Amino acid sequence: MSDQMDEDTIWFIFWVTFSILLSVGPWAISLVWGYFYQRSKKEKLLQREINSARDPLTNLKVPSKDNPVKFSQLIWANVVMSPSWFQLLIAGIYKLIGGNVNTLTGIFDWARREVLQRLREKAWDEGFDDVINLRIETSMISKNNDKQASMEIVAYGTGIKY
Repeated sequence: MSDQMDEDTIWFIFWVTFSILLSVGPWAISLVWGYFYQRSKKEKLLQREINSARDPLTNLKVPSKDNPVKFSQLIWANVVMSPSWFQLLIAGIYKLIGGNVNTLTGIFDWARREVLQRLREKAWDEGFDDVINLRIETSMISKNNDKQASMEIVAYGTGIKY
């Protein structure tokens, strides 16, 4: 009888542990993976921003230089970002109790910085001296009216060669 009880106890502990890991495991993985992945991407973005010699982007409607414009063209860049499951969980808790949802603010700031850096790099790659009339458009990509699923940011402007 004692052996049977020990075996039942072992199976009970196994199933309880398995159930806990199955319910908490994905959130824990999202926390750890999201933290390290996003951290490395943000560090790379910061390095790219630091290596930028000068910023050709401006929201002025006319060129800042008096040189004649030789060529102009619409250029654009976009990025799609989404918070991790854990960040969405934290945002849901903040929605219940109130307050600023800093986890989502950080993601959307990162997305805005990334799209502007991509536009800078595209302007340099295509040989433009400046990008004027810069605009940023944001659209939420969601399913079933979930406003926090993900977002796309598009930055565009007129590339100018002097």
